Amino acid sequence: VFQIVGSQLQFQPGAVIDYETQASYQVRVRGTDPTGFWLEQQFMVSVVDQNDPAHDATLVPDSISEDTDTTQDVMVGQLVIADQDQGDAHTIVVDPTSGDGQLFKVDEDRLLLRAGSPLDFETKATLEVPLLVTDSGGLTSPLSVFVQLIDVNEPPLDIFLDEDAVAENSDTTAPLLVGSLFVVDDATDHLHAFELVDGAAANDNDLFTIVDNQLSVNPGTVLNHEADDVYSVTVRATDPVGLSTVRTLIVNVSDVNEVPTDILVDNLTLD
Repeated sequence: VFQIVGSQLQFQPGAVIDYETQASYQVRVRGTDPTGFWLEQQFMVSVVDQNDPAHDATLVPDSISEDTDTTQDVMVGQLVIADQDQGDAHTIVVDPTSGDGQLFKVDEDRLLLRAGSPLDFETKATLEVPLLVTDSGGLTSPLSVFVQLIDVNEPPLDIFLDEDAVAENSDTTAPLLVGSLFVVDDATDHLHAFELVDGAAANDNDLFTIVDNQLSVNPGTVLNHEADDVYSVTVRATDPVGLSTVRTLIVNVSDVNEVPTDILVDNLTLD
């Protein structure tokens, strides 16, 4: 750790001097005169402690559920500051100008989520909280902690048909496919079960059938644009854990040009 240059006792280049690691060193030095007589003496080199800034911050716990009620401030966890100066006191504030700092505040050593802050795992699963940590000696350190959002299963958001029209006069001796049903769901890996359900707008459910995710017109149904150009069905989609949503879907009957069915004469008498 040490070297002697001339009459100077020096730390060797690259030596790490850290009071918290080692507060003193024992050094034994021999001095020899020109005639060869020598004397050895032991010295103690003391390291003078200096104030060190905080070097790390930890949040315990560091996660929160995405469905947490945020109508009021919510405590996320306790902030633990690491500082080489053991027992040093710290003042902690959130830097609102970077990361997700605008969503959080600190009360002493508690990290709080501000009331009204949005939590959505699918939008952002990890929130960065930038901190400014000042010790009792006035040294400030920019540090960060991270809040992990816990995903919560949510009901499907919407149901739609990839095709929503059938032509009038279509052959319905067998089930006539209208289109395939799809769901908008935050959980993109979910498979959904579909069924027709009663509802205020389920006017024409009896004319349709769902098999797997396919909506079909029942056999024997007469499709006539001039008689009825719009049908409405009410569909429920249920995810694997039982959460569901209901939507009313419209099936349009498109007009088809048809051959004349009769000829009329407005006057069949001669004077």
